[in-house]
Amino acid sequence: MCKTHQIAKQLDVTLLKRLDGAKVLPVPEHEPLEPGSYLVEKDGEKFVLKTGNFNDHEVDHNWELADAGTPVRNITESVPGEYILYEYVDAPLMAASEYWSDAEMQKVFNLQHEIEAKLNRVLFTDKDVKQAINWLNDRPLGLWLKETTNNPWRHEEVAKIREAIRPYMTEWSIAEGLERVYRDNNGEHYVDSPTGLVVLDVDIATRPKHYMDMRYLAWVILTMPMEFLSTEWVMEWLTKLRADQAHYITFLLSLVGIMWDIYANPGYAGQHEDKGEIVKELVTWLIDRV
Repeated sequence: MCKTHQIAKQLDVTLLKRLDGAKVLPVPEHEPLEPGSYLVEKDGEKFVLKTGNFNDHEVDHNWELADAGTPVRNITESVPGEYILYEYVDAPLMAASEYWSDAEMQKVFNLQHEIEAKLNRVLFTDKDVKQAINWLNDRPLGLWLKETTNNPWRHEEVAKIREAIRPYMTEWSIAEGLERVYRDNNGEHYVDSPTGLVVLDVDIATRPKHYMDMRYLAWVILTMPMEFLSTEWVMEWLTKLRADQAHYITFLLSLVGIMWDIYANPGYAGQHEDKGEIVKELVTWLIDRV
């Protein structure tokens, strides 16, 4: 018996569906089940059972946001590293709606700003700052700019991007240049309920200021239908977000990550290559301004 079946038996729940982002999939019969999220039922009541892909502090962070007044799924039961049993919120994921519309995007930005205001009432620790520096070195300056066969950037382009980012590393290595954020902010991690957005899969981290706004805009660029996307649409949103030099540089970080998603991320590679030219055009535009 696989681990997921063992946990379901232990909790006396019936597995109904497998949840994969915005997809609702059947539960295979007579097969081992992958760790992940499942819609389950017990005594006529539905729950969501998560049996894998945890971050180290998911339960604690969920309660931290809940205590701060952020709408999150209640945790019914959990064993860290083993499983989390959440309440079921009967509403669609943001990713299943027209998340690129002005009204839907504004919901995300409003909630995100509320969360950041709450999280940043606490003092930063040396650990917080170190986390941000490690992320910057591992992701924007590391993984996302590796010159591999899948990398769309030429050597001279990589050099230009690194040159644009490095002057900001000093600002991002002190608390004044950082903020604590809910870092899983994409449309697959918000439930769009009638009373407002509910946050899923909570992971709190330290990132450069303004990065999460720009990350969400970049995620929308990656996933929205191509017929709604244009550089003009992106520029309009930069204006709405009152983007300045600080936003431009974090947008550059976000778009470098999106370009890696398009061409090299195993979870996305090959799915969104029609966005590559627009993303590259935006990166070139930003480099000229930072």
